[in-house]
Amino acid sequence: MIIDPVYHYEAINVETQQASPASLLWWMKHSIAMRKRFRAFGRGIIEFLLPDNPKVLAFIRQYEDEHILVVANLSRYAQVTEIDLSKYAGCVPEDVFSQNSFPAVRETPYMFTFAPYGYYLFLMRKEEAPVVVAEDMPMLKVTGRWENIFEGSALERLERKILPAYLKNCRWFGGKGRTIRQVTVVENIPIPENASRAHMLFLKVKYSEGPSDTYVLSLSFASQGKIGGPVEEFVAEGVAVKLDYDWLQVKAEKILEESSQAIIARLSVDGEEGIIFDSLYNPGFRQRFFEIISRRRRVRGMNGELFAYPGKMFRRILAEGGDHTSSRVLRAEQSNTSLLFGTSFFFKLYRRIAEGTNPDMEIIKFLTEKTKFQNIPPFAGTVAYRGDNAEPGIIGLLQGYAVNQGDTWTYTLDAVKGFFDRVLAKKQEIKAVLPFTVSYTNEEHPGIPPLMEELVGGVYLEMARQLGMRTAELHLALSSSPDDPDFAPEQFSLLYQRSLYQSMRSLARKVFQSLGKNIRKLPDNTRAEAQSILSREREILTRFAMITKEKIPVTKSRVHGDYHLGQVLYTGKDFIIIDFEGEPARALSERRLKRSPLVDVAGMLRSFHYAVYSSFLQHEGVRGGSGSELEPWIEPWYHCVSAVFLHAYIQTAGHAPFLPKRHDHFQLLFDVLLLEKAVYEVGYELNNRPEWLLIPFRGIESILRPAEPPPGGVLHEHIHS
Repeated sequence: MIIDPVYHYEAINVETQQASPASLLWWMKHSIAMRKRFRAFGRGIIEFLLPDNPKVLAFIRQYEDEHILVVANLSRYAQVTEIDLSKYAGCVPEDVFSQNSFPAVRETPYMFTFAPYGYYLFLMRKEEAPVVVAEDMPMLKVTGRWENIFEGSALERLERKILPAYLKNCRWFGGKGRTIRQVTVVENIPIPENASRAHMLFLKVKYSEGPSDTYVLSLSFASQGKIGGPVEEFVAEGVAVKLDYDWLQVKAEKILEESSQAIIARLSVDGEEGIIFDSLYNPGFRQRFFEIISRRRRVRGMNGELFAYPGKMFRRILAEGGDHTSSRVLRAEQSNTSLLFGTSFFFKLYRRIAEGTNPDMEIIKFLTEKTKFQNIPPFAGTVAYRGDNAEPGIIGLLQGYAVNQGDTWTYTLDAVKGFFDRVLAKKQEIKAVLPFTVSYTNEEHPGIPPLMEELVGGVYLEMARQLGMRTAELHLALSSSPDDPDFAPEQFSLLYQRSLYQSMRSLARKVFQSLGKNIRKLPDNTRAEAQSILSREREILTRFAMITKEKIPVTKSRVHGDYHLGQVLYTGKDFIIIDFEGEPARALSERRLKRSPLVDVAGMLRSFHYAVYSSFLQHEGVRGGSGSELEPWIEPWYHCVSAVFLHAYIQTAGHAPFLPKRHDHFQLLFDVLLLEKAVYEVGYELNNRPEWLLIPFRGIESILRPAEPPPGGVLHEHIHS
């Protein structure tokens, strides 16, 4: 009979194991689900590898195109080993449980460190679009200086062939879905470095249809040496190489680690070969750019000048921060390119530029220098361009670096995963609990049931509450300057409300027309729901039209414009709000328009909805077979978190004029803005991720579902009583 309390039946039994997501029982369930996902574990071939540490076992399971790497520490002590994985060079190991990506495999041995009895299971996934310095890369030939590529036939080839192909492969290029008709270098600004020059180009891109765009791209030249000349050894990027193609490969590998789109073309200058590449991947250029801001430099170009200036906080950040002489390009590229200078400064280069004030710079500078709102990276400087006959345009924004643990989207996905784990662990206790919804504004307290607080997690609910507070504080700060015409709040009018309706109606008709044309192409599991949403088009338009019935006595002001969990950084105890550009597809003038701050609130609630659904889809893929048990808990999580967020927002905003006082006005305006956001998402997902259309479909259904009005008619009296 077992009497040891560690292994006693009262401690080791199905009930206690089921209640703990960290138990052996749940580990076995994870493993079984994972084995069902990957066929290589049950069939195919096995290939044993030879680590340099005999205490580590390593092998590859392969079936068709599926390759699984298994490495395990057989010792009770921590171990380290290197394994030759050159056969998989260019692949990215992806953990099969968490789906997190590890550093890509190279030709050199791959190092692993293990905890006692630790192990890894990796799916060897092919790396996307690697850059290869190959002989078939476009070649330019000039005489004299490398800068002669900006003249004559070399410039013509650069504009006609090389730059259009290069732009199409850049993550920050927004015209991938359009046909490029012409690329023209309309401005060339030489930026001097220590021993050479980089050239900042403005590229005017004309398309077959629609308006043209202007993009910023800087070019530098890296020499390889004379063809057939003497072979000399030197050090490049910390590696001893010979003055031949070895140097080019070292430089290309260095660029490859930071971006897959840095090398633009090969270049031969009087027999001296090398490459032209994006200057942002040159440390000397980055440091020179920083100096242009710190020293208020002006640099003349062909048709205008580049000028820069530091903000009021620049010297303070410089004095308080650490090293700023080292720099790197951040890997996460979207519509811009971001640089990090040590641990002090963060610089954002706006790749697509336009005349006029950039709302990102404008709002960050306003909040930093004219308000007390501190939950942003402070404004530290800007780089702008003024053409000879044009209004200045912002090229880049320098900010203080905000130390963080990642964005709130990632933090939320982890929180939702924990929620689903707890639901499954407690399913025997809660199987009789039915899904429910929580009203956002009916109660003085959101009224979250204790069971839901336990399942969602008190820490995350507190974070949602704090995020609601910070969002309200942001809106209070943005509407705190009545004497500044760019930020002074303005009253709603019936004419403005009618214009909102016209905009919403145009959006809905465009989206539903596109949805109807493409419904046959949708995945089978979303086609029926798409048909259901299409049948409710008239109902949606009727809901939008309700905003024109009665004037809502509320103000509009400057807002974030593209507010979601990915635009908020999590510090571990607070939040930092970033990226005030608004929706990149809109014109600058449109992004600077004043709107109801509830636009941002609606955007954040839709982001909560996306987070719980995307986590569910991932969780279902990992666990397998648990979808039917978890799906009823999606809406309860969303409603609980949204209620806590929105309640904290309303409490913090208080009697702010941008918040409707009457409950019916609040509910009408908020529901219309929430519905507009969900309809917009349908159009976005239709063009980008049709398999995700289910999320905005469910969002629209939830918004159209009638809600019971609360007792009383005044929102603030009910909330603040």
